[in-house]
Amino acid sequence: KLWYFLSFGAFACITPFLPLFYRQWGITADQVGFVNCLRPLVSFMVTPLWGAAADASGRHNAILFTMMLVQGYGYAALSQIPHTFHALFA
Repeated sequence: KLWYFLSFGAFACITPFLPLFYRQWGITADQVGFVNCLRPLVSFMVTPLWGAAADASGRHNAILFTMMLVQGYGYAALSQIPHTFHALFA
């Protein structure tokens, strides 16, 4: 439960600033909306897969740790890509 508290707390701190971050890249308002809708959509599709993997393997903590690494890698990758909308989806 501590993981969820820290994860959602950190995401709540960064979420209001992500559209501003994207706008600095020169992304239009429509594109910012598209990028911001991707997280819930991807979460909707991937969360059951993480749960199924945890249930099938019985290694819930290992799956949670892997999920944290993948999430951290995804956010770190944002700082390494060129600052254009098309580069986000290349």
